[in-house]
Amino acid sequence: MAQRKKAAAKKKTGTKRRRGVKLAPTELTAAELLLTDAPVELAALEGQVEADGGAVLGRYREPLGAHPCCWWLAQAERRATSDHHFLV
Repeated sequence: MAQRKKAAAKKKTGTKRRRGVKLAPTELTAAELLLTDAPVELAALEGQVEADGGAVLGRYREPLGAHPCCWWLAQAERRATSDHHFLV
């Protein structure tokens, strides 16, 4: 007599596990993530923003790689043409 084939295992539902780069936050505290003075990497970018009529709203270090970043606001007619949002 022929044997029956086993039923295929059902796939588990839920979130998929990320493969590849393992992200881990830095050990910096909230006070250490705040940048009060502009580092050299941001000085040129902030100069461009202010020259175009924008304003720098804040500076910080992003928590995953501790790279310096800044929040800025550009004039409405400049937003569509600007491609500088972050310095990585």
